[in-house]
Amino acid sequence: DEVWTATAPGGGGYGDPLERDPEAVKRSTRDGFTSLKAAHDIYGVVLNTEPEEYEVNYEDTKILREEIRKIPLEERNKRNIQIINKIRKEKE
Repeated sequence: DEVWTATAPGGGGYGDPLERDPEAVKRSTRDGFTSLKAAHDIYGVVLNTEPEEYEVNYEDTKILREEIRKIPLEERNKRNIQIINKIRKEKE
């Protein structure tokens, strides 16, 4: 008998990252699936990392998301790709 296994990264998600629930971003960041940089720069979520479970700063998250939304969508997509590539290089 043979056993074949494969491990693949998670999907890139669907839709505008700024529409993702901040609590979901908090959980995926706390659990190590999303970096703090991606949570802030791509998802526009401001996290307080002092408590063990992390906390969403909703007021600052709203302000940050408003600022990110001012960036044209095509430019924002290019920026997000650059951020993801930088995070990947830092992990190497």
